[in-house]
Amino acid sequence: MNMNLSEVNTQTTATTNERVLIADKTIVPVKLTLQDPSKNVDEAGSPRKPEQIVPNNPYEHYSSQQTGDNRTRYLRARFDVIAGPNEGSSFWQNFTVFHADPNNISLDITRENLRAFVCSNHNISWKDDSPEAGKLFNQVGNGWDFLNGLHAVVKVKLQPGNLKNDGSGDKWPDSNEISYIHALDRGTDIYYQYSQAFGIMQGQAAPAPQPAQQPVQEQVTQNVPPAQPAQPTSDKPDWMNP
Repeated sequence: MNMNLSEVNTQTTATTNERVLIADKTIVPVKLTLQDPSKNVDEAGSPRKPEQIVPNNPYEHYSSQQTGDNRTRYLRARFDVIAGPNEGSSFWQNFTVFHADPNNISLDITRENLRAFVCSNHNISWKDDSPEAGKLFNQVGNGWDFLNGLHAVVKVKLQPGNLKNDGSGDKWPDSNEISYIHALDRGTDIYYQYSQAFGIMQGQAAPAPQPAQQPVQEQVTQNVPPAQPAQPTSDKPDWMNP
């Protein structure tokens, strides 16, 4: 795995608005912030894209490519790199939360990513189906605001720009996206290595480093919380189930 801890990418797009991209496969700590379309306003204070506002569902966006009540809905998240060589960089990514086809793969991608983000922030196992973990996941029942401010250790990919739909043959600029979110039982060694190195764990400062002579594996073992007893999969909140 190419971790690129000490590398800073200086690639930019060939536009007047210079954009610095994070190198492909770089691992960084990020903070999540959701965009509320009703608060994305112009100089006059009016929403820039009122057709995307979902009534009574803050942070959800209607797809601008569709019409009707069964339009796809998604969250638009900004990820800010909060430490390391790429600190200050940011990128955006959408996560589908409603689709007319309940088996659409985009919903599975959202469930996986949001669960991993909660696990990474709260230092709990990806496999944890305990009632205590379920309370953290079930916060979605009160809306999406609980995601704001969460921290996670993620691997970033470089996404080539797609062709524009205007017939020009031009492409949108390249961008960054999350390719993997590290948590306990989901890249545990990488999760601890980077959360401690960057000073983030459970959204707070990492524990003091262990003596240099102590084996790395022992450091990881000391920080792993006691395993929770296995629980029936029915304890998982509905929003995580296909």
